[in-house]
Amino acid sequence: MIFVSKRQEGYQFALHGVWKLGRQWVGDQLFHAFTQDPSCTDLIYEHAVEHGWLDYLLGFTTGLAMDLASLAHRKDSFDLEQWVKSAAQKTPVDMGGLLSKFLRIKAEDELRVRHKEQAAPQMVSLAVKTVYALLLILEDYITDHENLTPIQRICLQAYPRLINYGEGLDDIIEANGTNGNAIPDEVEKQMQDLFGKMYHEELSLREILELMRRYKSSRDPGEQDLFTCMVHGLIDEYHCYHEYPLEALSKTAVMFGGIINFKLISGIPLKVGLGMILDAVRDHESHESMYKFGVEAIEQLVSRLPEWPGFCGLLLQVPSLQGTAIYRKAEDVLRAQGHRHNDTDRDVNGLADGLALANGTVDDLVGADSTHRNFRSLHVDPPLRPDIYREPEEDVHDKILFILNNVSEQNIHAKLKDLQDVLRDQHHQWFASYIVEQRAKVQPNFQQLYLELLGLIDDKTLWAEVLRETTDRAHLKNLGGWLGSLTIATDKPIKHKNIYFKDLLIEAFDTQRLTVVIPFTCKVLGQAMKSTIFKPPNPWLMDIIALLMEIYHFAEIKMILKFEIEVLCGDLQLDHKTIEPSTCIRERPPQLEDGLVATSIAEGLEGFDEMSLAGLNRASRNERISPAAIISSLPNLDQILVYPPSANAVIDPNVLRQIVHTAVERAIAEIIAPVVERSITIASISTAQLILKDFAMEPDEEKVRQAAGAMQEYSEQPMPEGLILMCVNDNLDAACGIVEKAAEERSLPEIEKVIESQLEARRRHRIARSNEPYIDPSISRWGFFIPEPYRQVPGGLNKEQLAIYEEFARQSRGQNHIQNTSTDSIKQLPDVLQEGFPAIPNLSTPAEQPALPHQMTQAQQDAGVQQQTIANAQPQLNGFLQSANPREKVEKLNLQG
Repeated sequence: MIFVSKRQEGYQFALHGVWKLGRQWVGDQLFHAFTQDPSCTDLIYEHAVEHGWLDYLLGFTTGLAMDLASLAHRKDSFDLEQWVKSAAQKTPVDMGGLLSKFLRIKAEDELRVRHKEQAAPQMVSLAVKTVYALLLILEDYITDHENLTPIQRICLQAYPRLINYGEGLDDIIEANGTNGNAIPDEVEKQMQDLFGKMYHEELSLREILELMRRYKSSRDPGEQDLFTCMVHGLIDEYHCYHEYPLEALSKTAVMFGGIINFKLISGIPLKVGLGMILDAVRDHESHESMYKFGVEAIEQLVSRLPEWPGFCGLLLQVPSLQGTAIYRKAEDVLRAQGHRHNDTDRDVNGLADGLALANGTVDDLVGADSTHRNFRSLHVDPPLRPDIYREPEEDVHDKILFILNNVSEQNIHAKLKDLQDVLRDQHHQWFASYIVEQRAKVQPNFQQLYLELLGLIDDKTLWAEVLRETTDRAHLKNLGGWLGSLTIATDKPIKHKNIYFKDLLIEAFDTQRLTVVIPFTCKVLGQAMKSTIFKPPNPWLMDIIALLMEIYHFAEIKMILKFEIEVLCGDLQLDHKTIEPSTCIRERPPQLEDGLVATSIAEGLEGFDEMSLAGLNRASRNERISPAAIISSLPNLDQILVYPPSANAVIDPNVLRQIVHTAVERAIAEIIAPVVERSITIASISTAQLILKDFAMEPDEEKVRQAAGAMQEYSEQPMPEGLILMCVNDNLDAACGIVEKAAEERSLPEIEKVIESQLEARRRHRIARSNEPYIDPSISRWGFFIPEPYRQVPGGLNKEQLAIYEEFARQSRGQNHIQNTSTDSIKQLPDVLQEGFPAIPNLSTPAEQPALPHQMTQAQQDAGVQQQTIANAQPQLNGFLQSANPREKVEKLNLQG
């Protein structure tokens, strides 16, 4: 032993020599030394590393081997889980019992120091990261929660920094524990001061919980220790609660339930907390104070019961809870999720551990209650490039998973290179699905790491595919913050077509699902604090918050949901008391029995009823255009049409000319009225609305009229050739041109009628108050918050802003239909149509993209690769592939001007 303790010169040589002579004898001597003085593990570890003994000593399943493995895990990146698995396979030992005994001995030694029963630990202390790892490993070997919970509870008492370990701040927590596992006395004093203020009502419970929420995510070592100390104080004092006065106990119960309800603890601390609450109601009579503590605590977290059906099942086995609101809620949870709750002979959900679902597995947004339909306000886009996506090969799959399993903030750049070497474009859809469903969804503490990795990959199509997967209904429950980080935190919008938050909230209000939607919405919007564009007073954000405030003030919601809204406002530095609630819910039109809103079509919008292609062959309800008047004004078709050459004609040329003339004339006559009506409706509404917004401070009505005229000419949509397939191929352009010209000629008078009231208002203002700037009464207040060069100022648009409307008149729309000049007009009509329009049967309108790609032949797929290259040049999901932003467009216009 004198050589092990380094008290004799030449100890290195002596130890090396005896090891060569007999390693088993050395191992026995080291084990004997350890049993005499368990604190010598450090010295043994140093010699084992220096002389290469470690692998041999770790081959045993003894207390010394476990101590050495724990020390190696603390000092190095030793795989503790793999060592336990190997040890369990080598020897027929009860590994669960062995680990439990080891952890209990270590924890009791720590507690004796804490309780002043001994001056210092009698053995080498475990690091908090090692205890955390061992507790997770222990769950694989002990399935009975009655045996597991006591070990978790004593470890939580002995190692308080376990409470927030694994939440993304492990480096700070480990640094705090460098000098021991006990919390410093000054932090204990801070904790006592804060709780004292709460009990004496100097601080409200809400203020205490808000402080704890802030401390939980703080990177300040002192605040991190203070959060740990506050939660640990509640758990450590549990055995004394029966001595508390009823008023203090009630506040403590609210606090205890609050830290669970507001998700201030998770994992092992959460299970321990729920176990304590269950013990309080199960092990005490209804008249006892501890029972009242348990009931009060459960009432604080009742909104989270759907996440824990196993816990609900255990509550239903407590006779004293029968007939209470808690019992009924637990019944409702199990009934909604399809579980039986009246069979007490079996474990709840078929699980031995009734708390096994403490972290929740039911996705409420999909609708745990089968009576609720999926939310209509959530829509997922189709895959961006389905034709090239493939599952990775098995070796590539394994390499990617290995990289993700081992990536960390310290090695992210090295792992990035490894990932880029194996990840190909065709794997993007699989990778996006995996990173969202298997990583971000179930590992919220590592979401920021995965976001950083995606940012370093810097592939816009991959980023867009990840966002598409995130907006899938099945993934939204735990991904509010993740979705916000992907989008608004990086100044990218969430499109209404994917998630329309106002409709989502209203729909949740109507279907009693605000418990799910409000936390999700708040988590997404909370990321706006990291944004330049979406932080207050962004109009999109403030409209949603105004609706949240309407729900806050006028809907009957639980206190926890109100607290979620208050926390959101606090994160965004808004005072929720001063925000004006919206009236979206209170002033909604009455609903019909089938849930549809009874509304009338607004003036000028009736044309939108028949906007589908199928509706073009039907007359509009309120036709403003006479078909006869339009047809009578058509030019002479004989001067426009191109007729087939008369040579080798099988019929008389005059008859053929008559056939072509009649076909084109009939085709135009059938579609021109609804097309012109539809085009005018679209152009009038869009032009009038934009003019009303952009020219709200423009006093010159002539400028308004000119801008409207320029925009309406640009707004007219070219006529799709697919609607006039009965025309001869050579005359398609001519026929379309006739329809377009008719729409253009008739739209300007229509738009002048729509904006006449605006023009008249400017004339009256100039006569009555010529010295005052003109400001439209309906101007949006958000316009004043827009940065330059987009902000509106009195006097009208500036040169750069007006240039946008002038550009409408200068830009050429180009032809949307193909130039068709047949090289052989004698061909049969079916042949002409097949050559000119090979893909007509699969055409879809821009508003009617298929949700799933059509099945294609291999030749079509090969051709689709080339088409995809063109499609990728267009803006895609949420603008992530947008080539130019509005500022660049304005600067381009300035250069052209």
